[in-house]
Order: sequence, then C-alpha cells, then structure tokens
Amino acid sequence: MGNGRQDCRGLSEAEIAARALEGQSSAWDEIVRRHSHRVLLAVLARGVPWEAAHDLVQEVWLRLVRQQRAGRLQSLALPGLAVAQAGWLVREEGQDQEAARDHHERQSGGGHW
Repeated sequence: MGNGRQDCRGLSEAEIAARALEGQSSAWDEIVRRHSHRVLLAVLARGVPWEAAHDLVQEVWLRLVRQQRAGRLQSLALPGLAVAQAGWLVREEGQDQEAARDHHERQSGGGHW
C-alpha cells in the first residue's frame, strides 16, 4: 500500500477514491477535506449535539480507513458512503445511550413514582 504524500487537490473524485483504496494517506486527507462538512451536516440533522457530531465525523473517517486497510472496502461512493456510515454510528450511539439509561433505571428501581 502506498502512503505517499502527493498533493491530491486537483484530482477528480474517482482518482482520489482510487488512490485512497490503494492506501494513499494524502488521498484520504483530501477526501476528509472535501466531504467532512457534508457528513457533519448529516449528523447534526439527526439531532446530535455539536461536539458529539464532530467526534462522530472523526469516527466515520477512522472506520472507513480501517475498513480499507483490512481489505473490506471495495469502492468509495462519496459522500454517500460516509453519510451512511455516520447514520449507523448515530443509531449505534442512540442504542448505547438507551441501553445505559434502561440499565440505570433498573438499578435505581425503575425511575417510576
């Protein structure tokens, strides 16, 4: 996998995606630069608070890079893939919070009067 630091700013989406799929870190940097704002807006639109939304966007990119490195990412249809990943993370986060709330309520006697 090439990790060259070539400038990718002038490249097309398809060229950048191909380089990212090869593991080129500068291509991932350019993808993040181009698409993070759209992913952030998608997360905020789901009602996630500002700080948590920024954390989720970072997690989206981290997961996509990990998937690429593990050979599980065959294509990069952006920003759709990143927005979809963000949606899964928001749902996961919501389920985790709901489970923690339910657990707390059970531990504290149900929270009912």
